[in-house]
Amino acid sequence: MKHNFLGAMAAVSFLLSGCGDVGSVSSSEDARTQQAKDSKALEDLYSGVQGVWEGSVSNASIGLSPFKGELSIYVYYIQDGTNSDGTPRLRPTLRGRFRPAEFVTETDDIILVGDYDRSGRLIMTAQSAAASASGAGSSGVPAILSLRGSISQGKLNLEISRQGGVWGFYEAVRVKSFASAPVAGASSEDRERFEKIYGPIEGRYSGRMKSLNGNDYMVEIALVLVEGESESGVATGPVLTGFYQRLDGGSGTGLEAAMDVTYNAQTGDIYMRNVAGSGVGTLSLSGVLVTVQGKKTLRVKARNKSSVLGSIEAVRN
Repeated sequence: MKHNFLGAMAAVSFLLSGCGDVGSVSSSEDARTQQAKDSKALEDLYSGVQGVWEGSVSNASIGLSPFKGELSIYVYYIQDGTNSDGTPRLRPTLRGRFRPAEFVTETDDIILVGDYDRSGRLIMTAQSAAASASGAGSSGVPAILSLRGSISQGKLNLEISRQGGVWGFYEAVRVKSFASAPVAGASSEDRERFEKIYGPIEGRYSGRMKSLNGNDYMVEIALVLVEGESESGVATGPVLTGFYQRLDGGSGTGLEAAMDVTYNAQTGDIYMRNVAGSGVGTLSLSGVLVTVQGKKTLRVKARNKSSVLGSIEAVRN
């Protein structure tokens, strides 16, 4: 009897232990099932906003000329804890990127984090207040960007703020229902965009420097799209660069320098500053690039530090 009693107790203990394992497995499966349902609900919600939106930005109150812009919104999965069985719990979130269609800005490569609800409200803000090197402006101030508004009847209406102030108001429609995350480094998309913006202005521009001291001379300015690279030598995609040369006809005082170039195809504004150590101190050129009688023409003021050297009107050869 003693042996039979011990055997029965062992059997009961085994059964109870087995039931505990089944409950644990069931709990893990329930958690994963609930996670899948939650993710599916968010994916269904985000399907109403993800994709590529195209439209225009305007702000008459500050005299901003309307310009075309593209907003890409995509789903990005982040780990939101772990399940009871140790597997990662993933949650879909919104990410995005806004870019003007016809010019490059310091906000081009900022990744936006999005929040969208069933009422159609959409908020997208910069992932980090500290922008990447490619996103920082010449002043070194972090490039902050945020978009706030809503989607109604298939139309997107957003207020866009940049550097803490209202940049403009964006009205757009969705042209694609899917957008992929941007690929790090150079991409064919970036190359096509840069070539579209900068290709039409590439070339050599020749003209006269009308110096304030009366000693006028000829100069040549070349604008070229070249392959950029980071300090570590990794390709970063095409960039617009310039080359300035003073032509003194054998006087022996000719100056030349490589120039960093910022150009706005919307307004025609152009700014060039010599690359450090390229031989002309702190030369800078600022003005506009316009079309005069069918020819691309640079009209810029030349400065050395804070002193104005003169003005240049140079026509593309």
